[in-house]
Amino acid sequence: MIRNNPSLILYAGDNELGLGSRPMENWSCKNMQATITAPLVKSLDPSRVFRPTSPFGGDPNNSLLAGDNHTNVEYTDEMRSGDMRNYRTLIDTICSARYMSEHGAAGAPPKRSLLKFMTENDLSDNSMWEFHTKDNPCAPPGHLTLFQVVERESGILYGDPGNNIDRRIKQMEYVQYDFVRLAMEASRRRMFYTSGIQFWMFNDCWPASGWSMVDYFGNRKAAWYAAAAGSRPVIAASEKISKSLKWWICNDVHKQMVVDVEIKVQPVSGDLVLLKKITITVPANSSTAAYEMSTEGIQKEYGKNAIIVCDIVYENGSDRSWWSDGLPREMPLKKANLIVTRKGTKYEGEVTIHTDNWARVVTLDADVDFSDNYFEMLPGETKFIKWKSLQPFSGDIKIDCWNE
Repeated sequence: MIRNNPSLILYAGDNELGLGSRPMENWSCKNMQATITAPLVKSLDPSRVFRPTSPFGGDPNNSLLAGDNHTNVEYTDEMRSGDMRNYRTLIDTICSARYMSEHGAAGAPPKRSLLKFMTENDLSDNSMWEFHTKDNPCAPPGHLTLFQVVERESGILYGDPGNNIDRRIKQMEYVQYDFVRLAMEASRRRMFYTSGIQFWMFNDCWPASGWSMVDYFGNRKAAWYAAAAGSRPVIAASEKISKSLKWWICNDVHKQMVVDVEIKVQPVSGDLVLLKKITITVPANSSTAAYEMSTEGIQKEYGKNAIIVCDIVYENGSDRSWWSDGLPREMPLKKANLIVTRKGTKYEGEVTIHTDNWARVVTLDADVDFSDNYFEMLPGETKFIKWKSLQPFSGDIKIDCWNE
């Protein structure tokens, strides 16, 4: 029985039938949930709360102020038709509900998965992408389809890939990573005003491109690694406030943590600059503001598109968050040269990666599970990535970055 699952928190009578309705209004199945479903569930499992619908609470349902919330930044008018310059702020604003019982971000699976149900020619044929990227059947006529939204967002944020199919796929992978990581930062820094985020969705039931974090073949998509990074015991998170940027340290550990914090600036051209180095003690199970800085001063000295980085190190862990005022495609980074070494057995191993310049979206590609993926690397940095496989693996691990 589902009631025996320790992860079960509450029951909801239906999904979104009361979305946008006010508490005293009627909506589809509201009476049935109150008179039939609720008493039945109470008789079978009186230990848990029953809610007539999800989202439920506030006035109307789906409020950012009360109850649970279903939110998707990709369905906002700003994302579907705007210039997306405020995409970071928009994600931060939307991911501010009390409990996000459904939060979606869509993206493509890696090319090796796509080629299991599409041909090379299909990859440049939008009709096949549309078929395998199922849209909302209740969407209004004339709207952008889910595939068109993902393609549009990735092109505006990361640049027009032209006829480069591989780059197009990589960008449609990464837009999901970007949105999921920013959603995690937004929700965790608001602890406990926001007390949870539940992603739609974990895996696919057929070969598809879309909402899932794990594709039909069991491969981790970019968003899986974003959710894993955003779920580290302690993370850094950014908050843009008018002309300043505030960095938060979010501690989910049930003890206070001593955290070393470094704030750095990577100019569009020039060497990495260390701005601030501090050590703070973050109380158990809390979110603490660590440092606030003027973005105007940074832009004046280093340029509008300078990248601001917050690196943290704590007991048995580390994290990195970064922020830039411009669109990601406006960062004309130097070419990065990656030096890679690999060791291990047929079932597990380690990859060592070194870069001479900022390496944008370092991606490891193989039919194995990596300890981290789709990450940024600073000039002169070396990173160690572990990999595991349930089946004997002797193939190549492809490693590249966007500015290689």
